[in-house]
Amino acid sequence: MEIFITPELKLVGARPRYAEEMFKGIDKHRSDLEQWLPWVPNIRSAEAERVFLRDAARFNAGGQSLTVLLQYRGHIAGSLAFVKIDKLHAHAEMGYMLFPPFRGKGLMTQACKALIAHGFGLATTKEKGMALERVYALIEPENEPSLALAKRLGFQREGLLRKHYRRGDALRDVVCMGLLKEEFRSGQ
Repeated sequence: MEIFITPELKLVGARPRYAEEMFKGIDKHRSDLEQWLPWVPNIRSAEAERVFLRDAARFNAGGQSLTVLLQYRGHIAGSLAFVKIDKLHAHAEMGYMLFPPFRGKGLMTQACKALIAHGFGLATTKEKGMALERVYALIEPENEPSLALAKRLGFQREGLLRKHYRRGDALRDVVCMGLLKEEFRSGQ
């Protein structure tokens, strides 16, 4: 899978061949990423990332999730995904991560718009879109950059889920931010 956004920016399907580059980025920026992402401590080697990407590719093929990597000027800049796709109820949870050197350039905003358009079946690319009606993101209340991105994309705050997931030794609250297909369409 490839979704071209600009000549310099595209989304590529998760594949094990990107494991070395992804691991280097994760390892280099570990302390920054661990602030918000509960999975970072599990990726301690390129092999662990390879296993993750192999599983992600399998889940992509099976339709349980859709994990893509953000490629900017030929380098992996981050990842984003519909991590839980519920076809019956036409919704998916979205997650995203961008390595620090690529922040502040609007890359993740563009990437999320492209993935959301694909999810809602509104993309104008050769890739067959999905049939989602709602996308949501679960974001820690203190993660202001992530909340700001969700708001820029048109997500609305739907509520607070208390002690919803574990990061480290603590259970964390998350803000549920949701976006409906018709809201996204009208905001484009």
